[in-house]
Amino acid sequence: MSSPIRDIFTNIVSKFKSRFNKPDNISGFVIDTSICGIDNPKALFEELISSIDGTNRKIILTNVTIDELDKLQKRSVENSENARAILTAASNDKEHSHYLSVKIDTSFELADDCILNFCEIHKDSVVLLTADKAMYLKAQAMSIETHFYKSHWQPKVKSNLLTLYPTERDCEKLLLTTNFNSFFTAFRVRSKGIEYDVSKSTGPKELHVGDDVLIAKNKGNYILLSHFRVVSLYESDNCELVYKKRIYSSQDVNQLDAFYKSFIKDFKHSRNIK
Repeated sequence: MSSPIRDIFTNIVSKFKSRFNKPDNISGFVIDTSICGIDNPKALFEELISSIDGTNRKIILTNVTIDELDKLQKRSVENSENARAILTAASNDKEHSHYLSVKIDTSFELADDCILNFCEIHKDSVVLLTADKAMYLKAQAMSIETHFYKSHWQPKVKSNLLTLYPTERDCEKLLLTTNFNSFFTAFRVRSKGIEYDVSKSTGPKELHVGDDVLIAKNKGNYILLSHFRVVSLYESDNCELVYKKRIYSSQDVNQLDAFYKSFIKDFKHSRNIK
């Protein structure tokens, strides 16, 4: 049975068959991260695998693309699941039957230019697949065979994200440090339904995407309650603000949701705040 994806790939393979048959250790489809934003990436990769089965062609992931996919999969944004699926499929291909990871020159300032440079070097044996309009136009100017897919993905505006403080990076981990726990400030983390009072911990608390972080600050005549949610493990732009409230009285505390109420009550009791 015919399908839009299958028809597209029949045309691609037919059009570029001569270049695929040329002797080259690098041969196949170079994937750009923007492909995660198309309507049905799963169907696309199924057709890719079908078209390269039994040939020397591969689904090519450069180290630049792998890094971008890794960052995307750690964020609670649209298409993170698509990025995770691609990385999982590639890592499960132990015999390199369908996927090929390649290290490329990363001396260019822009990640796209690094990938385009690689494609230009191997332009006789690869086709670039992208949903990035600017990248597609650059590839055309460089005479790189490219297929463009329409993307529905609009990344979050960076200014909507905040940097959780105090946090620090340790290798691939994002840690909430305890250096700033004092009479005036306290932290509580809810991770996978379990609450941790970081104020009472003996060291930094490792954070994960989706964790809720509560911060209480004694401002003298009121307590400032802030609720952040971790959206990435980056050093900056790693959280979004969920809730913020100034608490002046016990009546304000009693009107809070249970998650907030227990935290503020504990904070006031441990610091003898009336």
